[in-house]
Amino acid sequence: MATRPQFAAKMRYVRNILTSFFASFSALIFSRIILSAYYSAYEYNEIDFQIYEAKAFLVILFPIVIIGTVFLIFNYSDNLDLFNKREYFDSRDSRPAGKPLIAEYPYLIGFAINMLFATPVFTVGYDMMLLFFFPNIDVIVARALAVLTMAGLRLFQLWDLRDKWEAEIENPLFIEKTLFKRNQDMYAFKAKQMILQPIGYFIVFSIAANVFGFFGFPMLMVVFMIILSPDMWWALFSIPVIIILVMLAVRLIHNTRKRLILLKKLKSMEKEGLAKVKYKGSKILSATFIRIPFSVEITTWQGEVYNALVVTSGKINAPMYFKSDEYMVEHGFHLRGGGLLAKGGAFGQIVDIRSWGGKENPSNLIFGYRTAHKLNFKESEGERIVILNPTPTTAYAVNGREYRPIDTGEDMTNYTIYTATGLFNHIERKNRKSRFDD
Repeated sequence: MATRPQFAAKMRYVRNILTSFFASFSALIFSRIILSAYYSAYEYNEIDFQIYEAKAFLVILFPIVIIGTVFLIFNYSDNLDLFNKREYFDSRDSRPAGKPLIAEYPYLIGFAINMLFATPVFTVGYDMMLLFFFPNIDVIVARALAVLTMAGLRLFQLWDLRDKWEAEIENPLFIEKTLFKRNQDMYAFKAKQMILQPIGYFIVFSIAANVFGFFGFPMLMVVFMIILSPDMWWALFSIPVIIILVMLAVRLIHNTRKRLILLKKLKSMEKEGLAKVKYKGSKILSATFIRIPFSVEITTWQGEVYNALVVTSGKINAPMYFKSDEYMVEHGFHLRGGGLLAKGGAFGQIVDIRSWGGKENPSNLIFGYRTAHKLNFKESEGERIVILNPTPTTAYAVNGREYRPIDTGEDMTNYTIYTATGLFNHIERKNRKSRFDD
């Protein structure tokens, strides 16, 4: 039995070497496919742009496409080996806090293998771009950029991989959902999958690279020639800007209106003599911009003190999740409430879309991301509360893999959550009742 840990440790090195070599070799092959397609798009279609800006755009585009392709390949490779993920999760309690993956020998060896392929993968793209702007430049500059690109890319991806694993450990509810069910359970992952899946991935990605290269580049160049006219440039840049400004304006108007209602009710409490309110932070901007803090201290006429943080999701109807010391805002595309007609046998039934996500995806997030924000209460006397304003459509309390919808007055142990109306009703009810009793 003593040999098993040694064998597992050796296999960890073998796996990292194999996946690193596979990813690096695949990146080299696909970069050559794209290079061939790029040249073919010029020569076969006899395209000759006369405008300097057009030529500059296209020579800059090529290395960007290569970087994007290589990023996808290495990202797949990093997430393929669920044995590495399992080992990280199982050893987290014994690992030094904050230790990066690159500091471990298996990952360091894999990084070294990636670096050996840096110049073959990236040099051609950079050399093409640099020669366009600086005809007499030495190829060594392109090679240096290739090395820096590979180093920066891999260091970032290894940091991001560790960060994702840490987020899954701290928030098991939000474990990343994989495309294929066979990759969802790291403890059921089989060694053969590390051989069969990369082969399938290589075939699929080779087809995609050929299709994109030999059909995508010519189409891109045709579209690019169309949009070179001044009228198309105006439409190309103005329409997205207008859409973004309209969306931001709608969000600002909605959130500001809700915040003004909150401030009006706070002033109403003061006028009626129910409480005194002290403000700290930005009253209006904090309604839309999450990172701008806003807090209030409410002291009732009885002497009760409420130390309140006012929090917002920023985006209209973005779901919020609350833990004991932080809250998370979910951004992305969701399947909202509604029904679908499903046929089973001779009968049909309505399926509620809201139940699709189950306990691990209560908001039915299809794709998107979540941002975490600490609840930093100031050191003072009083009951800690969180005021949701504007109030999100959906909000949940998180405990491990479980969640529960929350309502006003939800006890989170370290604080209590209220909507603006719920808090006002709570304070008014207690204080008016006390005054009546007196």
